[in-house]
Amino acid sequence: MKIKLSPVLSGIPILFIIFSGCGKKTVGNDEIQQGSSGITVTVQHDSGRLLPGFEISTQPATMRIFSDSTGYAALVNIPKGTYEVSVKKADFPVFSKAATVDIGEIQKILFTYIPTVNVSIYDDTGRSCPGAKILTKPPTFEFVTNQNGIAICNNMPQTPLQFTIKRANYADTILEVPSLKPTVDLVVASASPIITIISPIHDTVIPSPSNVKLTGGGYDLEDGVLPDSSLAWFSDRDGRLGSGQTLIVPYLSPGSHKITLQGTDSDKKTSQTTIPVTVKDFQLNSYFPIPSGETWSYRYMIPEFYIANQDKNSEFWSLQNISVRIDGFQRITELYWDVTVQQVVTHRRLTLTDYLEVENGNIYIIKTTENTKEWKGIMPPYLTMDVTTSYTPRYLFLKNTTDVQAEKHYESTVQSETIWSYIYYSEVSENYHEINILTTSIQVEDEKSIQTDKGIFSAVNLTITQKNAVKKWSLTKGIGLVRTEDNAFNPSAVAVLRDASIYRFYTLPAQKTVIEPALNPIPPQHLNFEIDRTSFESMRAFEKFLVGFCPR
Repeated sequence: MKIKLSPVLSGIPILFIIFSGCGKKTVGNDEIQQGSSGITVTVQHDSGRLLPGFEISTQPATMRIFSDSTGYAALVNIPKGTYEVSVKKADFPVFSKAATVDIGEIQKILFTYIPTVNVSIYDDTGRSCPGAKILTKPPTFEFVTNQNGIAICNNMPQTPLQFTIKRANYADTILEVPSLKPTVDLVVASASPIITIISPIHDTVIPSPSNVKLTGGGYDLEDGVLPDSSLAWFSDRDGRLGSGQTLIVPYLSPGSHKITLQGTDSDKKTSQTTIPVTVKDFQLNSYFPIPSGETWSYRYMIPEFYIANQDKNSEFWSLQNISVRIDGFQRITELYWDVTVQQVVTHRRLTLTDYLEVENGNIYIIKTTENTKEWKGIMPPYLTMDVTTSYTPRYLFLKNTTDVQAEKHYESTVQSETIWSYIYYSEVSENYHEINILTTSIQVEDEKSIQTDKGIFSAVNLTITQKNAVKKWSLTKGIGLVRTEDNAFNPSAVAVLRDASIYRFYTLPAQKTVIEPALNPIPPQHLNFEIDRTSFESMRAFEKFLVGFCPR
């Protein structure tokens, strides 16, 4: 048996073992005794040229040796098991392969390097990608493509590799190369444009469906800023809206929308971004807007008064709240009172609903309903009253809502048909029916400044006369009714605007904001009015009196 000593590594002699004589098995250029266990390693170029001087090691560790001048090395008498065998040398990346060794078996491993590999990076349009950084897994070296998009990679292991291509401003691209060759072409995706909607912002409420302004833009890494012709706007409700960085949509349907801006680059790649918005018809150019979902609150100058009831007891009425809300084309006014009789407090609510129609800038009332309830604490109402009034033809509520001064005076005459009934404890009234001819005269006055709790508004004043009843309205464009006066009271009662949700879209702010109330409340009045809850006629008369508190 011949023994050849290898160079010394870390002070430990490393052995190349060569066997000769009878009972021998030849492996490569050397011989290993038959029945031994081991791994033979050959390192070469893809041309077949053998490569000497490679350090060979295993994991788990057994021994470290070097390939000889023929590119050959043998690891012998190693325990049974599975090993990761690695070869390495300066200017060569580490190259590893797995080998499983059993007793009496010899495993052959061939490591092949390719002297030069040209890796070309192209995008999916055929453009080269200069300046791209290339990383591999298992690790080799890092490469950067030249101005032609080519990276020259030296001494690359002929093994499946995973290439990661990094480009500035692009997402990383990971590609698998199962069999490395001297020439490798890798195709990466070209950039898709980046699309941004500037306005409206996400989940905003657009106050008017007319002339809605949309702004946005697109940028592409290859093209730069996208031109107007490459940007298209869409609504899931109204379809294609138009194109350009800035678009004025003449009309956008009221309701919920998903607004999408789509951009297309010169490679015909598209990207898009979508935001939800809600379009409201706030009618900001109207002197009496009726946008669905909005609310107003008012404050009365006569919030408290005294009356007598059928038992000759004095009742103290305190107005707690006046609110108006729009639900579709219904204008709903609710008034809440606390009523105190001999230190016992009851509650009363009046809900008046006007059913509206809008046509050619005019507002009509086709029907009005009134619902009244009285109750104590959490008990069910002991008194309810329902009134329905229909108009033939429809009642002209307000003319020329966007220009109320277009006509200084006008009149309308309708037939009103009223049906009502009420329940007082267990007593149910019959249905009452009444038909009247109602003539309304409206006189439009000049614009002037009106003080409210919200500030000072420039308002157009109207005087509305129906027989002996006179009301005065103060109307502000974009807000509506900011002050109302009714001569049914003595002195004449006034309600002023306290606040309105639509105020956030008011384009001409009040001249100033005030902290103190616009007007001082009038002390409690002792009204010459006696209410008899057992008498329908008395209840109906009192109902008409309370309706006078409604800001309408």
